[in-house]
Amino acid sequence: MSVIGAGVVLAALGACANDNYNRAPAGPDAAVGLKLSPSSRTIMQGEVVTVQANTENLLGKSAEMRWEAPGGKVATEDSGRIARVMYDRPGTYTVTGHLWVDGREIRQDQVTVNVKPLK
Repeated sequence: MSVIGAGVVLAALGACANDNYNRAPAGPDAAVGLKLSPSSRTIMQGEVVTVQANTENLLGKSAEMRWEAPGGKVATEDSGRIARVMYDRPGTYTVTGHLWVDGREIRQDQVTVNVKPLK
């Protein structure tokens, strides 16, 4: 099988995975997963969306979540695993969670939040 053919087969196998965790293709941290779960994908202006970081296979490693929410105000709970984000203005925003393990970023995941105007 050619290198190109092998890549297509591997890509097809990866696309068949049943879990939704964001994973890297190889390396010592390949089994570590991260998936962000928002309380809602649509909120009203001034409301708060809660985003929970779900991780797997950390195997006792020192892990930390860091959050980015341009245009929003972020407050965290549960050692950073939960972010509560409030948006003052209508629009479409992206919340990004960065998973750091043993002092380096190994995963990130994003969710999109639509903020509707007050009427």
